Amino acid sequence: MEESKEHGKKMTEVVCKAWLDESFKAKLMSAPHATLKEHGINVPVGKTVKVVEDTDDIIHIHVPKRPNYVDDEDLQKVVEGNIIFCMLYMSVAPCNKLFDLG
Repeated sequence: MEESKEHGKKMTEVVCKAWLDESFKAKLMSAPHATLKEHGINVPVGKTVKVVEDTDDIIHIHVPKRPNYVDDEDLQKVVEGNIIFCMLYMSVAPCNKLFDLG
C-alpha cells in the first residue's frame, strides 16, 4: 500500500506542476513516458500513456483499473453512500486503506 501512496503523491505533483507551467504540460502531453520518468514514475515497458486535459467544453472521466485490494463489499458501501473513497491520480482506495484511518 505504501507504494500506491507514493505513486499517487508523485502523480499529484506532476499534475500540479502541469497546472502551473504550460511548457511542462506541453512536454507531459507530447512525451509522457520520458516526463514521468524524470519525476520518478516508471511506466512499464509496452504500456501506453495517454495524457488528456479537460477544457471548458470537454470533460474526461478517468475510470482506473480496479485495484485488487478493493473488494465488492467496499464498492457497494460507496454506491450506498456509506463509505468515502479517496481518489488520487491513478490511485483509488477507501480512505482508511490509503491513509491508515482505521
